[in-house]
Amino acid sequence: MVTRSSSWARIQTANQALEQARDSVQWHGEPVGCELLNFVVRQYNASMQTVYIETSVVSFLRENPSASPESVERQLLTRGWWNIYRQWYELVTSQYVVDEARVGQPGLAQERLGYLAGLPLVPLSDEVDALADQIMSRAILPKDALVDALHIASAAVSRVDYLLTWNCSHIAHPMILPRVFRALDDFALPFPVICTPKDMLEEYGDASAN
Repeated sequence: MVTRSSSWARIQTANQALEQARDSVQWHGEPVGCELLNFVVRQYNASMQTVYIETSVVSFLRENPSASPESVERQLLTRGWWNIYRQWYELVTSQYVVDEARVGQPGLAQERLGYLAGLPLVPLSDEVDALADQIMSRAILPKDALVDALHIASAAVSRVDYLLTWNCSHIAHPMILPRVFRALDDFALPFPVICTPKDMLEEYGDASAN
């Protein structure tokens, strides 16, 4: 489950304020409904939390139909989160995700890149490399999982609120996360919530969105 305090109450409050603003035609006798609406929109946008979209998320958004019940469930949950809830967050990704998304069948790769198009890329930096190296040198991840360490490092150094992933082997793994967070603490970095689309949907009370 997601461990950060839920965004749901904040979003409901913002939506209620928006509805009140739309209905408002006067404020102390002045017709300022539009001004109030614009103010609420600006305040809401300024408070949007940031989600780092990792490669496995766009992979489940667009891959061939699977006979595996687990994969089918992940496809449906990912599309549900993407179609309904992504608008409530500021989405970012990284060049590492773009590079991974390019690999594979050209048609599917192009569609994966289409989902990433327009998303801001978090900066590459020496700090990202140093943190990823530290994760690998502590043997937190297997030797062939450097790119996963770079995803974690990119999200942490950029101080995003969430790292969204279906990589439960190397990233969203309950036995690995405490060691990752110790490494982040040594770098004096805040911990992003590392979770799956299913975790986020359950936080909203909607684990069956499609």
